[in-house]
Amino acid sequence: MSKLPENKVILRLFFRNIATVKDLSRNIGTKALVIMLVMMAMLTASSCRKAEKNELESTANGSTLEEIRQRGKLQVIADDNFTSYFLYRGSPKGFNYELLRAFADHLGVQLSIAVSGELGKSYEMLDRGEVDMLAVDLPVIADQSHMLYHTDPLYQANAVLVQRSSSGFAGEKVLVRDLSELAGRTVYVEKGSPFIQMLTMLSMQSDEGIRVVEHGEYKPEQLMAAVAKGEIDYTIAYEPFAGMIRRYHPGLDIQTVVGPQQNLVWMVNREGEDLLAAFNQWLGQYKKAKKFSVLYEKYFVGARTVSVIGSDFYSVRGGKISPYDGAIRKYSRMINWDWRLLAALIYKESKFQPQAQAWSGAYGLMQLMPDLTEQYGLDSLSAPEKHIEAGVKYIAGLEKQFLPLVPDHDERVKFVLAAYNVGLGHVLDARRLAEKYGRNNTIWTHHVDTFLLRKSQPAYYRDPQAYYGYCRGEEPYAFVRDVMETYQLYRNAIRN
Repeated sequence: MSKLPENKVILRLFFRNIATVKDLSRNIGTKALVIMLVMMAMLTASSCRKAEKNELESTANGSTLEEIRQRGKLQVIADDNFTSYFLYRGSPKGFNYELLRAFADHLGVQLSIAVSGELGKSYEMLDRGEVDMLAVDLPVIADQSHMLYHTDPLYQANAVLVQRSSSGFAGEKVLVRDLSELAGRTVYVEKGSPFIQMLTMLSMQSDEGIRVVEHGEYKPEQLMAAVAKGEIDYTIAYEPFAGMIRRYHPGLDIQTVVGPQQNLVWMVNREGEDLLAAFNQWLGQYKKAKKFSVLYEKYFVGARTVSVIGSDFYSVRGGKISPYDGAIRKYSRMINWDWRLLAALIYKESKFQPQAQAWSGAYGLMQLMPDLTEQYGLDSLSAPEKHIEAGVKYIAGLEKQFLPLVPDHDERVKFVLAAYNVGLGHVLDARRLAEKYGRNNTIWTHHVDTFLLRKSQPAYYRDPQAYYGYCRGEEPYAFVRDVMETYQLYRNAIRN
């Protein structure tokens, strides 16, 4: 039997032994008892949190809203699933992702997302200030760290028991409709799940108990798929999410409600009170607008679930970024790049559309200019893989130019990306200007990129060090930033 978290101490404050719980169950009924237990656990967790806050106050770190703005980046942990955050055909999507993107835009900063692993470790990362927000849908009672603050509710949901419909079992009908029928059965949840506390309470009402298994690798989506395949019999999920996944697995039953409706929230570090206030104020206004209901319907009500979840390009399931992953993997080795980085460049250039064409005349997957395509023997009818090969050869030439100038590989990639977008000469100008003004011309961010931006100003593009003159530096600046951000998303979601 899987070891449960040591949260039964909460219950002992109210019930000295299991017999007391059984007596209450007989007198007030199972459903009422569950609601009562949950409410008491919430009150006790809140009391513990207040009592322990001062003792733990000196151990936590965090970022204030001003520090986040100065950094220019909101750092978040999110779940990788259909309604939270995922990639589809190379593009980031998800209800939580789109909310976070809108909030980051509101703050005027970039969004950096890491994928949530074990929930306990995510709490620790948040407490240590390694991220600013935990954007995982959690009930308020799941805050057992005593060091975190929760946001206002994003929405309300019931937890439901996920089981196969009666036709999915061999023999007689075995659908669980009363929670007492779970006695002696095994329920699987993800490791550190907030449902463990609820199941622990239910288990205490039976001599046999409920066997709770915390799965170290599966998330709720994978657990639901395991139920549908008959690998396991039961798991628990929140109803809106379960309803969407059920569309892909119609043989599942999600009608049995487990416990009272709960407010689902996100978490911030307790040093981030101003971030929390800003988010809650923004969320309140955003939820009043029509775009919130449109976004909710898109992910929780929309009809595209089956086609997306069933696709090989759905990152949670298939792990493919584009139809050209094979060629991207092959040619990325020529320049010693992570294939996901090359994929991020191609996504930025063409969104994997081989017929893409720009106003400048550039075309194809890698948006090569006509003089380059002619140099490499390509035309609009050439196979997409040939365009990838040609683009990589061009990148290899840029790499050769920067190799003696920028020794660090990770830094050199950013210089190459900028030159790929705007041309080698303008990037070399920016390096000379950075050196002239006392910056490090081997570091991109806040050094060379600053002077590429300034090359649209007469004082800089007329400088004798700027051999190539005027440049709209905003475009290559944004290009490098966007490619590197997309690359990070691909690294989070797709295994190498």
